[in-house]
Amino acid sequence: MSILTDGYPTRIVFSSADSGETLYFKEKEITPPGIDTGEMNDVTSMQNTEWRTFMFRQLKTLMESGMVVFYDPRFLEGILGMIGENQQVRITMPDDSFWLFWGGIRSFVPSAHVEGQPPTAQVQIGVTNHDGLGGALGDEVSPSYHVS
Repeated sequence: MSILTDGYPTRIVFSSADSGETLYFKEKEITPPGIDTGEMNDVTSMQNTEWRTFMFRQLKTLMESGMVVFYDPRFLEGILGMIGENQQVRITMPDDSFWLFWGGIRSFVPSAHVEGQPPTAQVQIGVTNHDGLGGALGDEVSPSYHVS
């Protein structure tokens, strides 16, 4: 068994980014998505004698991911155009394995500008799990993780 021994480099690509730019910003930190089954279903009945019993839900959620980025204000218009746009997102890990899912930028929040430090922004990446474009609900598409 091997493990990741360094988070560098982790990269992200949005399918709708202009062909000349991979991104409108430079990644400083990336948090990959998590997986959650949600709250447990309480199946406790009058037949229980000592403990409450629970079952896992059937559907899973690919949780939001996020990143801290450096950005160029000249590209804020491009970033604005990507906010809320459903598209394919690819997050590549240091070992070249990657997540591929449908989603997009949910929020772009600049940090305080401080003398002596480059400005950054917090970017949240929402997961839609459907391939609908232009605001339409498309077909369900499972996220996938590809091992290199």
